[in-house]
Amino acid sequence: MGRTDAIRIPSWLTALAPEIELLGSPTLLVERPIAVLGSRRCPGALLLTAADWADAWASGGDHRPVLAGGFQTPVEAEVLRRVIRGQARAVRLPARGLPRRLPPAERAAFDAARLAYASSFKAARPSAALAARRNALLARIARAAIVLHAAPGSQTLAWATETAARGIPLYTLDHPANEPLLALGSRPLTHLA
Repeated sequence: MGRTDAIRIPSWLTALAPEIELLGSPTLLVERPIAVLGSRRCPGALLLTAADWADAWASGGDHRPVLAGGFQTPVEAEVLRRVIRGQARAVRLPARGLPRRLPPAERAAFDAARLAYASSFKAARPSAALAARRNALLARIARAAIVLHAAPGSQTLAWATETAARGIPLYTLDHPANEPLLALGSRPLTHLA
């Protein structure tokens, strides 16, 4: 398992993030992806709603846009698990360097060119500072963003606020706990094809 040549990384991505390295199929990044984020603290009802949404998204297979994110928080990890278990596609942006070994649950999706990894870091371990830089990169490369949940006062809510101010379309799960996101102008996920 080797890294792809920088030449094969799509030009739109290298223009926005010249330092990025890709592990996996560059075809997953032919078009700008849709960012996926969610706070570490997430109400249980929203976890279930996010899981149901991810199952529905995955049933659309490769007709759906590619999702991209760190997939690090519990709600993000559950969405990734369900998306790649189906036939949908995703790009994982770890808050560290590219992995040397893939998690077994992700290997089949990687081998089927439905999962790739992209990183602009060399660090062996993730950190809060790298996660913040990764999320800034995610905001630069995404054409839209799905914020599954943003806890009050969280970095995720700050990211959503900044992203909305930049004019990037935001989507969220239609749930009372996501009222701050809806107040920012986020549209319910039912509007995202």
